[in-house]
Amino acid sequence: LRVLTREDAEASPGKDVPVGTARGLVAADVAADVNALLAGGATFDPGDGARPVRPGDVAVLVERHADAELVQDALARLGVAAVRGSGTDVLQSPAADHWLTLLAAMAAPHRSGLVRAAALGPFLGFSAADLASDSDDQVTDVVAARLRDLTEIQRDRSTAELVETLVGDAAVVERVLRVQGGRRLLTDLEHVGQVLQQAARDGGLGLAGVLAWLAEHRADGGPAADRSRRLDSDADAVQIVTTFVSKGLQYPVVHVPFLFDRYVMEGDYLRLHDAEGRRALDVGAGGPSWSEHTRRAKAERAGESLRLLYVAMTRAQSRLVMHWAPTWNGKHAA
Repeated sequence: LRVLTREDAEASPGKDVPVGTARGLVAADVAADVNALLAGGATFDPGDGARPVRPGDVAVLVERHADAELVQDALARLGVAAVRGSGTDVLQSPAADHWLTLLAAMAAPHRSGLVRAAALGPFLGFSAADLASDSDDQVTDVVAARLRDLTEIQRDRSTAELVETLVGDAAVVERVLRVQGGRRLLTDLEHVGQVLQQAARDGGLGLAGVLAWLAEHRADGGPAADRSRRLDSDADAVQIVTTFVSKGLQYPVVHVPFLFDRYVMEGDYLRLHDAEGRRALDVGAGGPSWSEHTRRAKAERAGESLRLLYVAMTRAQSRLVMHWAPTWNGKHAA
């Protein structure tokens, strides 16, 4: 447990540290502690012998994207690479655009516009210069033939075989990893492919059905649990993720720096479960049940905070580091 003192924050004795000041100082302390750990010769034994602790062994769990940015910036200042797991829908990513373009071209290989668009994607690897010099449509014909081959794989075998053919192709992997942000793109391409093969298996979908499913679900709002974007493949970098996204995962070293920072907002309505366990919304703001409902709502929020604390603390395999700061918000923290 690392404690930010009032002296550290240059705050007056007995006075709360401003929460903004505390957040910045805690983020800097996390970065310094991680940097010292990585430079200090620490080892981790995953079961087959001790090895040096690597950046990818370290996770920082946060609740707010602003806090993730604070930590990532603090680590960057010390030269420590870090990646953020956003929890956003992978079907809204550029990788899903590439899959949609490819599937559309596979479904209509006679449409030169779709074929040429697919040619520029990561799966087929042609450049704009290749297409610009294709006066006799030789490149377009080569791409169309490849699309027909992929269509046969999907039709005669399965969508899973199609996905494996594409994302398991060493040439595709090499091509993607050569560009900036390639690891992120490769992770998302694999993830979207897995989502598509699951959809095809569950719905018995052919090529047209998979294409329609992808187009529809890109427009349906928030992600399902299996569509939350994953961390970069094999990223040798500190992992910055929300506690919610970290559920079910474990890391050798875990930092939980901001659970002291819990703001409890007072409002003119309450969300709670009533005595019968039914979800309720009280908009009375002072009615006869307001006091009891306020107590119940606060207890529910505190319970959720404790559950979050439990999830965060149980992600660590070997080392858990938590922070505390004497802020006003700290009075409400788990």
